[in-house]
Amino acid sequence: MKTWTKVLLGVALSLLCLFTTIGYADLTTDLTVVGEAEATPPEALYITAIVPQSASSGASVTINYFTNTVVNSRVNLGSNGRNTVTYRITVFNNTDVEYGYNAMIYTVGEGTFDNTNIKVVPNIQHRESVPAHTSKTFDVTVSYKNTSSISNTVLNSVIIYEFLPMAEIPESDDETAVGGVLSQFENILNNRVEGQSNTYETLDTQMKNNTDNDRIGENGKTYIGNVEDASDKDKEVLNKLFAGQLSLNINGEDMPVTILIKSQNVDGQAGNEMVIYMTTDDLVKSSTWRNENAPVYVAAFKQVTRNDGTTEWIRQGDMYLGEARITSYNGFMGNGSFNTDTWETDEARTYTVTSQYSYTVASGQSMANIMQVVDANARNELARLILKASEILADGRYSGNALLDLVDSLETYQDYYNKECSEGRENAVYGLNLFALTGGKTQTENYFKIDGKTDTKDCVLLVFNFLRYQEDLQFECISFICTVVRECSSILN
Repeated sequence: MKTWTKVLLGVALSLLCLFTTIGYADLTTDLTVVGEAEATPPEALYITAIVPQSASSGASVTINYFTNTVVNSRVNLGSNGRNTVTYRITVFNNTDVEYGYNAMIYTVGEGTFDNTNIKVVPNIQHRESVPAHTSKTFDVTVSYKNTSSISNTVLNSVIIYEFLPMAEIPESDDETAVGGVLSQFENILNNRVEGQSNTYETLDTQMKNNTDNDRIGENGKTYIGNVEDASDKDKEVLNKLFAGQLSLNINGEDMPVTILIKSQNVDGQAGNEMVIYMTTDDLVKSSTWRNENAPVYVAAFKQVTRNDGTTEWIRQGDMYLGEARITSYNGFMGNGSFNTDTWETDEARTYTVTSQYSYTVASGQSMANIMQVVDANARNELARLILKASEILADGRYSGNALLDLVDSLETYQDYYNKECSEGRENAVYGLNLFALTGGKTQTENYFKIDGKTDTKDCVLLVFNFLRYQEDLQFECISFICTVVRECSSILN
């Protein structure tokens, strides 16, 4: 077994909590919970109880199950159009950070929301806080939309009440809606949609299906959308791929997102980008014959090749807010869609969803101009460098340039990990083999000195998640690692 000398640094790592099922119990005859499960409470925010508050005569609701913040239910409102059912949900934030309510997400699939004349309204506001290690209760009311015409009294639904760390929740309702769509689009491109396989291939195949009559006048162009007059097949494919993100309920109001996805070259380099255009506007003009614009968010993704030969779609630059001309589908005069060729920025700042940072983009810029001029020598290059940098930090699952394979030092690593856990710090370790950094302006020995040695052979930089304990050091640590890699190697060249 090889022995490694360890140098420790703390770095903030984003961790995704894995949710587990919690226990359930019978409630009342008006609200019934079916099924039972037990598990250790996860380090996450999750539902702990659902309790009935009121139900009109002839109305009932059955909670088939709830897990994490997902509720599977069956509601029967009866024949009276004024009937309602209200139940109370309690969530518990079993983490050390403040969470907030983001949105209600309708999942997609058979029996997941099968009655469009019934509405579900949670009495909780966007960004309403749930402090660390506290509970929050809120009521959910189910009622009819159209009380004068009732043909179906039953709603089967699977609904996600989404809570996120407060720092990750956008300020505005619009940004919340398009932010979820943007994140899901990246998952689709990289085949990371839970419960679905080959999502990119599914999207690409349908985009190239120019036989649909919704593409009249656009023959040969590769695109797809859920706009008005798009084919049923296009809408069906997108609804499944986006798994409910195209229709959120925020502050009790449905906020559908209309999208157009195009394969087009906006950065002036070889190959096309996948560009997504998103709006929450109703796309209805005050007059059919007038030229009017709608606010439209845009983001572009580029396919890049990693050092190991695998590919990944990464976002080019940021997500930008601009305006585009309202039209009918295929660019004709009318309503229900928008002309992506007319899109340009209309405010002198970017809109970001996944980053707290922002920089100035002048108004009147096209997407091509942003990609080729504003971002060409800054954001796009930074994205590629970050991608490369991610390959020189390993968690034991990867191998390649300047990587420590933790399997080779499993015993030593496990001993140190156990010591960390015994002291109440459960840290995920990453390793950087310092001796493998070569070809730079200086040597790693100039940064690290080991008694009795003249080089850094068998010296490994172990990076831990100390965000919780040393938050003020996280950026200094990241900067230090970047300096070592850049100064001591040519791997980022």
